[in-house]
Amino acid sequence: CKHQGKPLALSDVSISSTCGHSGCNECVLREAYIGKCPTEGCAALAKPTSIVHASSLGAEDDGKATRYGTKLALLCALLRRIPSTERALVFCQFETLTATVAEALSAYGISFVQLTGTAKRRSDLLEAYQEESGARVLLLNVDDESAAGSNLTVANHVIFVSPLLKQE
Repeated sequence: CKHQGKPLALSDVSISSTCGHSGCNECVLREAYIGKCPTEGCAALAKPTSIVHASSLGAEDDGKATRYGTKLALLCALLRRIPSTERALVFCQFETLTATVAEALSAYGISFVQLTGTAKRRSDLLEAYQEESGARVLLLNVDDESAAGSNLTVANHVIFVSPLLKQE
């Protein structure tokens, strides 16, 4: 190997998921193409599809994923990837879920508005969302009519947090 036992950056390390041995990306993948593990004496049958870049494995847990769950952690990660010039509508079906999503968005530092209060307050919040420098996310409850008749064309993205259930 060109690295000859030198410490590698995480971005240069790959792991064979069949046996757990690791090495530099090039060596691990090269050996996997011939069905071998790069570690001397290992008899595991490695395949290119079983090779994982070490940098793609886990991350330090900031505690938020544990508190809000994987779905909301992924929602917040998705919202963070949306360019700052774009807006998103996030729909929830249940009030308790909407409250939890609002809490998660706040914890992740994502600016959002939720239409609550008097008609005047909801109108002001909606205007704040539609302004270029305003909140990037409008959190709505599917069953709530607070945004009914509003022009939401400023939004570039629409996300439904959970499958919609028909209520009778």
